[in-house]
Amino acid sequence: MAGKVLNIKVFIPFKLRSGLTKKYHAICHYSYNLPLYNISQKRKMTPEIAKNIGIKKALQSATIGILIAFLFMMLLAGGNPQWMTEWNYWINIIIGIGIFYGLAYWFGKNAGYEILIKKKDSDKVGAKYGFLTLIITAFLVGWTGFMQEGMEPYDTFWDSFEDYIFKPFFWITVIGFLPAILVGILFGKWIKKNK
Repeated sequence: MAGKVLNIKVFIPFKLRSGLTKKYHAICHYSYNLPLYNISQKRKMTPEIAKNIGIKKALQSATIGILIAFLFMMLLAGGNPQWMTEWNYWINIIIGIGIFYGLAYWFGKNAGYEILIKKKDSDKVGAKYGFLTLIITAFLVGWTGFMQEGMEPYDTFWDSFEDYIFKPFFWITVIGFLPAILVGILFGKWIKKNK
């Protein structure tokens, strides 16, 4: 067997039928080649590992953000979870979730690198990327409604732009600002904790 082998003597108390205990010794062999040894070693942080940690934590944070948005919309609908079917926002929601996860993936890579390799402040980096994810998603999702319904013959371009892009962007940014910053700070702390 390659590698160092450790012999450990252990005394194990066994209960006899008479109720008394007697100590028996056992020898345990442990080789340093086993995977357990590699797990206990501190790994060297490389940019690739840092980016992967950032992506994983960003996708978890995006899921939390989507749940917060869903609960908020349910609250606006009077506690009725059927608001999605009643308001006919399926395509906007699906595209929004796709954009949200795509941005979380991209920004997660950057955040992992900045926090774990460049040693930047995790709270500031997390809040920055949380807010950027929110405003870019809010802006891009508005274009879905604009393309679907905004180009009606009776509307001008600027009326449609205001109704389908500016207003949703404004309200999503105002309402989502605080949750995005808080989840972003939590996201940054999660990354820093995984050194």
